[in-house]
Amino acid sequence: MKLAVADFWIGLALMGLAAAYYAAALAIPDSLLSDEVGAAGLPKALGLALGACGALLAVRSQGVSPMRVRLDMAPQALGLVGVLAAYILVLPVAGYPLAMAALVAVAALLAGARPTPWLAVTAAAAGLGFWLIFVTLFGIAMPAGLLSRWI
Repeated sequence: MKLAVADFWIGLALMGLAAAYYAAALAIPDSLLSDEVGAAGLPKALGLALGACGALLAVRSQGVSPMRVRLDMAPQALGLVGVLAAYILVLPVAGYPLAMAALVAVAALLAGARPTPWLAVTAAAAGLGFWLIFVTLFGIAMPAGLLSRWI
């Protein structure tokens, strides 16, 4: 029986990442619209799911024969994952309205939209619209980023 050492350590690393993610989810404050699940409900569930996947990978690595998994991913899907990672990194600096507008524009371009002035207007309206909905209407604090310097 050959142990898959890399899978074991990756599984443990995923469990550690899941613990950190879950701990960060515990710090999410509830808003006025909170129900029994609260604003942190989905992030907590994702943290638990990530931890379970890491544990399964670590346990599976101790088995007789590892499973073969083939990953076929469309370039657009891989691009979207990269865009979402960039969105998370840019959000605190650029702020929610600008980051959301960029996310909408780039996601539309990845989906095949043509770069037109209407796409820019739609992306800007989405960034501003979501900002107004979450901050003004729901009272959820979102990072203002660069806009706080301009306003």
